[in-house]
Amino acid sequence: MPIVFSSSFGASPGRIEIDNALRGSVIEKTVTFSSSTISDPVMYSLSYSGRIADWIKSKQGDMATNMITISPDTYRTEATFVFSVPPDVPNGVYTGRITASYAGSGGNSDSGGSVSSVSAGAAILVTIHVTGDQNIDFDVIKVSIPDSEEESEARIIMDVRNKGNIAASPDKIILKIQEKFARTTLKEIVVDSFEDLLPPFSRGDIVATFNPGLPPDRYWAEISVYSEGKVVHQDSIPFTILPKGALKRDVKLLKLQADSEAEYGFPLKIVAYLKNAGETMTGCVLKAEIRRPEEPDILLAALESDRVMVNAGEMKQLAVYFAPRMTGLHEATAFVRCDGVDSETRSASFNVASRYASLSTPAIGGGLLFFILLIVLLRKRPKQDPSIIPKHDPQQNSQQGLLK
Repeated sequence: MPIVFSSSFGASPGRIEIDNALRGSVIEKTVTFSSSTISDPVMYSLSYSGRIADWIKSKQGDMATNMITISPDTYRTEATFVFSVPPDVPNGVYTGRITASYAGSGGNSDSGGSVSSVSAGAAILVTIHVTGDQNIDFDVIKVSIPDSEEESEARIIMDVRNKGNIAASPDKIILKIQEKFARTTLKEIVVDSFEDLLPPFSRGDIVATFNPGLPPDRYWAEISVYSEGKVVHQDSIPFTILPKGALKRDVKLLKLQADSEAEYGFPLKIVAYLKNAGETMTGCVLKAEIRRPEEPDILLAALESDRVMVNAGEMKQLAVYFAPRMTGLHEATAFVRCDGVDSETRSASFNVASRYASLSTPAIGGGLLFFILLIVLLRKRPKQDPSIIPKHDPQQNSQQGLLK
């Protein structure tokens, strides 16, 4: 399909400005790339320039990448840019540019027919103000408490915008639990432990759990969020406790991935992409077994990942590592178990090269040729001509003996 360059490709935001970046901090920003005139998948390569070029890396999900693809099904894709401020950089203003350049199309450029209109690229200007001051500053946009079951923990989910230059979370949350008419306070609960810190200059969820210890019913919670000893957010929200077993639990293992090539003795990462398709948060682990197809009855390894909490509707990645001790084709078979509920089973194959694979054929051939040449040279070393060796003269020797 013929390619015609146009101005339909764009990035949002087109400018990234980071204030009060702390030396040694890591800051993430997500950019949406879109194009509205493509008829085939279009690829763009990502490159960086300016004084901060070495500070920038990009990823999609948890996978590092320097290439993005826009599909005609969605006309858009997202990439997250990770800015790592050096720990020894002086205070100052640092600038750079992220450039997405056209790298090819999924269509056939030799065929006739319709024309795919793409853009040659787009640029994002980046400015980072590096300071030595630690700044804690965040806004709580919204607080919610999803439905939970009796005898189970409930979750507090805070939508937070971190405007500070360090990872942050509240100091504590005080909940006053009231009955469904919000007239009587049943109990007061203090929560001071949070699952994760929110990275600087980002927006996301901060999650905490608490045990209501109440029977199934509808309740109200008066919530006060504290930071540095001050109330930064107050709200009153309803929540429901359901009978035990009322919430559906379901998990989907979307994909199992391993590098197609591995090396003997070196750890290989096996990644599972899962989705919590249930109605409640659940704790999930990845369970994997490693075998060789030629010996399917022999289990080489049984692996299990760390347990990770996954919110309802959320997608996560779980990983295990395997250091092969045999060469040849291997197969990983795995499933995800979330609080007693198992996903479907998926498999991924990988080939293990010999530990000596790094000795390439040209190197081996060159060494062998040198050895053969050395033998030939030794065999062709000139020998002394017997005709020029002085003959033994007994009379001369006897005279020399008399002189002594």
